[in-house]
Amino acid sequence: MLSGRPKNADVPRGLSHAHKHALLTVFCLAQFIDAFSITALFSAIPSLVISLEMTAAESSWIISAFTLTFASFLLMVVSHFFLAVSG
Repeated sequence: MLSGRPKNADVPRGLSHAHKHALLTVFCLAQFIDAFSITALFSAIPSLVISLEMTAAESSWIISAFTLTFASFLLMVVSHFFLAVSG
């Protein structure tokens, strides 16, 4: 059955050049923030271990918990950005 729409009406259009650059910028900024925060945590771990008298296993749990929490917040912010950009 033929509809009144042209053939290419169902084909999704690609992102514009400006949107691709915006996405690339957001991804690069997110990667930089992630690397920077993990670096800051690694420099703070020795003083945390001494002051809280932690074991190596406990410090690895702190690193994992920080990374997971930071990544979840980063995902929420980026998804909010995508929703705001897409309208």
